[in-house]
Amino acid sequence: MSDLAFLPRPAEGLSFANAIQMFRDRVRRSPNDPAIRHKHDGIWNTLSWQGLERSASEFAAGLFDWRKVERGERVAILATNQLGWLIADLAVAMLGAVSVPLDANLRGANLANVLRASGSRIVVVAGISELRRVRAVLQDGEVTGLDGAVVLGEENDDPELPSLPELPARTLEALQEMGAQVMPTLRAHLDRLTDTLAGTDPFTVIYPPETHGTKPKGVVLCHRNIGYETWALRNVIAVDQADEHLLVLPLYHAFGRHLVWAAYASGAVTAVMDPALSVMDNLRQIAPTFLGAAPPVYEAIRRRILAEVRSAGPVRVKLFAWCLDVGRQVSGHKQRGESVPGMLAVKQAAADRLVFGEIQRQLGGRLRFLVSGGSPARVEVLEFFHAVGLLILEGYGLTETSGATNVNRPDRYRFGTVGPALPGCEVLIASDGEILIRGHNVMLEYDGHPDATRVAIDGAGWLHTGDIGAMEHGFLRVVGRKHEVIELAGGRCVHPEPIETALRAHPDVGHVVLCGGRDRPDLAALITLEDGALARLAERAAVRGSDRGPLTQHPRIRRSIEEWVARVNQGLDPENRVGRFALLLDGLGSAPGEDTGTLPPRRHAIYRRFRTEIDAMYAISQPRTGTTASDRDGKPS
Repeated sequence: MSDLAFLPRPAEGLSFANAIQMFRDRVRRSPNDPAIRHKHDGIWNTLSWQGLERSASEFAAGLFDWRKVERGERVAILATNQLGWLIADLAVAMLGAVSVPLDANLRGANLANVLRASGSRIVVVAGISELRRVRAVLQDGEVTGLDGAVVLGEENDDPELPSLPELPARTLEALQEMGAQVMPTLRAHLDRLTDTLAGTDPFTVIYPPETHGTKPKGVVLCHRNIGYETWALRNVIAVDQADEHLLVLPLYHAFGRHLVWAAYASGAVTAVMDPALSVMDNLRQIAPTFLGAAPPVYEAIRRRILAEVRSAGPVRVKLFAWCLDVGRQVSGHKQRGESVPGMLAVKQAAADRLVFGEIQRQLGGRLRFLVSGGSPARVEVLEFFHAVGLLILEGYGLTETSGATNVNRPDRYRFGTVGPALPGCEVLIASDGEILIRGHNVMLEYDGHPDATRVAIDGAGWLHTGDIGAMEHGFLRVVGRKHEVIELAGGRCVHPEPIETALRAHPDVGHVVLCGGRDRPDLAALITLEDGALARLAERAAVRGSDRGPLTQHPRIRRSIEEWVARVNQGLDPENRVGRFALLLDGLGSAPGEDTGTLPPRRHAIYRRFRTEIDAMYAISQPRTGTTASDRDGKPS
């Protein structure tokens, strides 16, 4: 591959030097239009673009007056999604500072590692609980350099807030009041910062969950990255001031963050999800026109819809099955770009009236499309939603690419792929199948890791994603992670992700993690069940008892999952089949070091935790790969 330095071509539409200029252009265009909806005291409130700009400017002025935060300095945000998070994010950018969004659940060593690596001067926290966590790592001497904290929660009677000698703290409201007072003298300073910020200036440093080790590896994204991403998304999916999206994705992930900034660019309203309610209840209350979420959200909605159908009785079940069959036929014609035949169109209208219209009303009644990303979506789920009249657009991207690089379009989509590349983004499949990305969306660097940066971005400007993929008529299909290939005895290599996705299609199955090794003859699966699934399986198998451990080992309960594994195996090549499995009590990804948010649980952390169970599976004599023990002698493995 060429070592010539790569300079991305200017992308049409990148007309703003930095993200704040883009935001203020939106404020100028529609100052009184709604920008943010948020729940307060049980009531949805609306903040206009002008109101959002004023709140953020006052916070920025107050923060500068209090702690003299300078251009390029780091400000960590340790909070759940809320209005204050969005205000803080804007305010930090207005100061020319760099935001460091953190998982609100970080604590102990992981929190200390990230705060230390980021060099943050200020930390913005959701409330007193988070403030205590930060104070704990300061008292342990694991973090230095922090000299201020901002608490987003409202004023309260906790005496710790005004008296933290290790970390002076102020509330968001107090800083905004301070900022309003000093704004006349600081307005020119803020404007000057906005005018002088360049596209290559750092905007944010994001630490993906899998990097929360002793040497966290932060991804540095610049203002140009944000500007390009918002421009490119607007050019492939039409969104404007008439649209509204429900924010369910955590803002410490690039996916959720770029949806918000894309909404700033297009003028769409961002509704911050009420965490006290389910996603479906939020959808009913807000009635958004689009939603971006990870696949588990759509799987949960599908399960709830099917459960409500089953609870309505056998007549409703039969009616739903007929309507779903009609919807799938219609979906097939649409996927092939064909018009719907006349008689089928009549049946479709009936299905919409009898069933699908009510389902869409349960989701707010205004959804134009849905977006899925963060991990692979199952084709069955995509097809189900399309059959009921809702199109899920699956996309692909990394933190290192500022979010999306590929996404299906409302008028150009293929289920099972992540769509064509965004305009101005180049995608190349290397000789070993690795996906390479080049363009204005590629990160500046890994913060403080120059060697890792040189490995990730080659001399020709290609970002090596570590993912394996293939191009099919301009659509990218992601096969799996390069480093997660499982090598079995005899040198056979298997990509586990597609098989894990197929196994998770069972309504009772929760997480699945495949395992194997050079000394292992076949694949094995660690499987956990959905909440309540063990009780349902026991009831169907007429097995009594409440002790969950023995229940997972009962032959009649295991047989249901065993039969499912055998069914999945029938659709796989012989060398890719699962030869054994274990039902686990603990959720995969539930222990420290295993969870990756919207991503699958970390494989090697799980291998260490369940080493005894894995060894036990392989200690039992098994049939040839591709069959289960029940195929051999009717007994469970």
